[in-house]
Amino acid sequence: MNNGELVLRVDQTSKPFRTFDISSYNVLKIEGFFFPIIANKNMRIINSQTMKKPATIQTMIERFKNQGITFTTEEEKEAKVFLISVNYYRLSVFRLYLTEDFSFNALKELYGFDRFLREHLNLLIPPVEVYVKTTLAYFLSNEYLRIYSESPRVEPALVYLDGRIYKGNHINNGDVERMLSNFVSLLSDKQDKDPSIKHHVQYYCGEVPIWALVEHLTLGQMSTFVTYLSRSLRKEWVENFVPSASSEMIIEWLNTIRILRNTGAHCSRFYGRYYNYSPKIPREDLDDVGYENLSDEQKDKFKNTLFAGLVILRKLYLGLDTCEKVRWNEFLKETNEKINIHSNFKLNDIGFPNNWQDVLYLPI
Repeated sequence: MNNGELVLRVDQTSKPFRTFDISSYNVLKIEGFFFPIIANKNMRIINSQTMKKPATIQTMIERFKNQGITFTTEEEKEAKVFLISVNYYRLSVFRLYLTEDFSFNALKELYGFDRFLREHLNLLIPPVEVYVKTTLAYFLSNEYLRIYSESPRVEPALVYLDGRIYKGNHINNGDVERMLSNFVSLLSDKQDKDPSIKHHVQYYCGEVPIWALVEHLTLGQMSTFVTYLSRSLRKEWVENFVPSASSEMIIEWLNTIRILRNTGAHCSRFYGRYYNYSPKIPREDLDDVGYENLSDEQKDKFKNTLFAGLVILRKLYLGLDTCEKVRWNEFLKETNEKINIHSNFKLNDIGFPNNWQDVLYLPI
């Protein structure tokens, strides 16, 4: 027996169904993380510098001036108020995209356009999320008895508990078990606060139907669920409810929408950035934007742009009702108006081709 402690980081113990041998220790200690951040083993430390001193608002304005931003007397007064509510580092990145007008007002307008994109996408993405959840729950629960007519193992409402709906490798390596455990943890934490979960705990012995379950899952959890589904089930669901996609496409499409949604939810920047998604885009859409005429560098970056994400979002909007499609087209109209008004707004900075409106427009 070792009389010492076994010390594990919290990230080593956060996943369910993990076993640790502590027989040689008297104490198991779970530690969190601490500052300063320790560099990854592959990261080269360039220099150990003294921490910067906090900047005053006037210092921030002087920094902008040194970087080429011009101020009228009135703009400088506005900046003193504006920089109290908007972080200097959040605003300063937009100076990199000024090409003609370098005034503080132009900087604010570019920041405002980014905020416009964020606010609208925060409204446009949820209907797609609801559609994906609703159609998948509907398909699996209503088709369960048809697909497994000879040997149903659960009630159709609990279809997600039948291991046969998942790929064998995700069952065998414990992925599905861990996923369902995370679902239970999520719902258990909500049972005292959410009436729908409380209802199913009180009246159905804690069994939760799939149509109630999906309402509580994040897009990331839904993406995982769809990834683990058997190819045949995923293919049939996509063919019936997302015909613009394919069984292979839908996983990366959901990941694309998740990243866009998280970008907006975390108030991150949309303008002038590339994303860590790379959705497979249907050939007809690539043809519409003249993909084959792009340079090799443009092709490499195309699938990482905001425009590529909007192409995917539009594809998913095809399944929504007319009211939602009208809202989508209104967003395109407002975006075009803003781009035309301000000379500093560049299509290339958001990956837009010249015919972006025609490509993204939804027929009603």
